[in-house]
Amino acid sequence: MKNVAAFFVFGAVLPFSLGQSRPTVSIKKQFLPVYLGDTIVLTCSGGGSVKWYFDSTVIPDQTQQNYIVIIKSISAQGRYVCERNGMKSEAFQLKVEDAFPPEILVIQSGDSVVYKDDSVHLALYVDNDWKNWMCYVYKNQSLYRVMIKDYPKTGPLEFMTSSVEKTSEPYIYWCKNKITNATSSTVVLSVTDRWTQLVPHPALPELGKQLELECIVRGAPKIRNVIFYKDGKAMLTPKNNVKYLIENIRKTDEGNYECQATYTFQASTSNSEFTVKSEPHKVFGIEVTLVAVMSYTSGNPVCTCSKCRSGGKSEFYEIVNGHYKKVNSGYQYHLPQGKYACRVRWDTGASSFSLPLSGGLSSVGYMGSGICTSVVCESSVCDTNT
Repeated sequence: MKNVAAFFVFGAVLPFSLGQSRPTVSIKKQFLPVYLGDTIVLTCSGGGSVKWYFDSTVIPDQTQQNYIVIIKSISAQGRYVCERNGMKSEAFQLKVEDAFPPEILVIQSGDSVVYKDDSVHLALYVDNDWKNWMCYVYKNQSLYRVMIKDYPKTGPLEFMTSSVEKTSEPYIYWCKNKITNATSSTVVLSVTDRWTQLVPHPALPELGKQLELECIVRGAPKIRNVIFYKDGKAMLTPKNNVKYLIENIRKTDEGNYECQATYTFQASTSNSEFTVKSEPHKVFGIEVTLVAVMSYTSGNPVCTCSKCRSGGKSEFYEIVNGHYKKVNSGYQYHLPQGKYACRVRWDTGASSFSLPLSGGLSSVGYMGSGICTSVVCESSVCDTNT
């Protein structure tokens, strides 16, 4: 891994004037524009408990000054109002792009669920102009800038997060180009102090695609039993299986998931057994309309998106341990052995990632319920007769 470093310049959110009685809803300009899959923060001026409304309807269980919004669909676009001390703000109109961000910030090593005091290695995949990119983190109800010490000559812009602390809110990372105003996707880190962790792969799943939930225990112990729960109810899983697979995420699959592991430490002489449940993880799916399809034509990888705007550029990513790593452009006409996905990108947006395909010399095929042994594959379940 490159020798990378990150430094943080801290700044606090300035309070509104004490003479201002009517609250206002605002968003930091660094979050704009807003895309599918983003996690943003809306702020209600003033202090104390507040009530939030979306298109005149009360948002349940939202009483904090800062409202963390996950953009799960284009329907998140609309009018947001906050109420404090019986006074409502003017409506804040949120606009959401019907696409994913044009650039992608990903976890290179580590997971989206992080044990306290640990760090995560992030990478921003941009083709050039690295020094015009600034990266940010929202944590502890404030916005901070990540100062990058070393910029690459080639490859992604990489940095390590600071050591994370256990907080009630997640850490939100993203990057922005100060010249073009282009933004990257957001990476959201949840921090835990429990030895058992429920980790999703991918961290941001889409409706209709696969989601794998993995139960991880720190310290590489010997795991005797794992139980997965949805909304407090135990789910049927094979004994000792540390992974729970949702083949095709639907609205009915959304909910709060947990896992409980019973284990012993292999180096321990006492044979003491521990049973620890993870913190709950909220599972949801992103609704997408711009879907990419990866296929092979005459042995070469092809990425298409029928509903995307014209002039888009195809990008290919290798999927390693649930993480996306952009493929060097020199490999785009021959992908080495591995698992890959693609997306179509233009200056102001991008499609979703395609379903994963295998690559290599011997055969290609979708990594799903179908196997494709031919060099042409156009759907999630391959037709071996084509």
